[in-house]
Amino acid sequence: MKKCIIGSLFIFISSLLFAKDIKTYIPFKESPYVNRPKIEASSFLTENEVSYGVSNLSPLKKLPWVADFHDNGKYAYLIIYNCEVNEIYISIGYVDKNKPDLYYKNSRPKKIKIYFDKTKKEKEYCLKDTSNPQKIVLSETPGEVGTIKITFPEVYEGTKYKDLCINFLAKKEVIEDSKLYDAIKNINEYFKINKMYLYILSNKDSYHPEKIFGGCPVESEYVFKHKYKHDFLEAFGDGYSIKKDFLQNTLIPLFENEGIHFDSIEYMYEITERNIEYADLGFSINNAKYRISPWMFDKDFFILRLILLE
Repeated sequence: MKKCIIGSLFIFISSLLFAKDIKTYIPFKESPYVNRPKIEASSFLTENEVSYGVSNLSPLKKLPWVADFHDNGKYAYLIIYNCEVNEIYISIGYVDKNKPDLYYKNSRPKKIKIYFDKTKKEKEYCLKDTSNPQKIVLSETPGEVGTIKITFPEVYEGTKYKDLCINFLAKKEVIEDSKLYDAIKNINEYFKINKMYLYILSNKDSYHPEKIFGGCPVESEYVFKHKYKHDFLEAFGDGYSIKKDFLQNTLIPLFENEGIHFDSIEYMYEITERNIEYADLGFSINNAKYRISPWMFDKDFFILRLILLE
């Protein structure tokens, strides 16, 4: 029997539990090749008009990838074309915080076998039965991996279904500085005290102060109907944007006052409307790139969203 390589375990942060350091997993980009996906699957399940396709392997998606045929993944495979990283992160199972029983009801990979097209060799890895992301080291030398094919020779069988489920595959882990989230908390408090009616929503948050929302952007028809306007943001055309001078003169200094050092600053998607400049704020901290852009509003707050970019 081949020796298994045990993947390193990393703490999974759910939307209901936050630690001091927030771990974020970055999906694979689209393939640069025409008519070739970055990740290809042998099959995927479609059930009750819900697709469990390969795009669900992104950490940003709530649904898992589910292999078709209800055979515990016996003939299932995933291909990552031109894998440019020497390690990947896998979270197994059907993970739904509202239906935690689905994890054990469905099958999860117990062993994965990876075939390396470049070297024509393969490795077998054992996985713990946990949805916590596990690191799989493909090569000690970056840039020497190439295209890989992942198969599933052994599974943790589901108690009810024979559907093989994978929560996500990611190519990078970014450990975000907790100071950033402390700064955002303090800036939001500053906005509230000064009645600026803004709120920066991060991936650490599931609500904004005193009002739970579903996260659906408001249609522009609503914007014009209510003639919404803000001192720092404005709704027009098909959406809304942030005034650039607010970013330069207020928001960035607020971050700096909180001791946040930006490695770089850029103004993204700049536009000019009625002689006023609007932009999204792009910045990087510790090699992690972020963007702050307007997301939605209601009667009480205009929501700015912090987005982690690759």
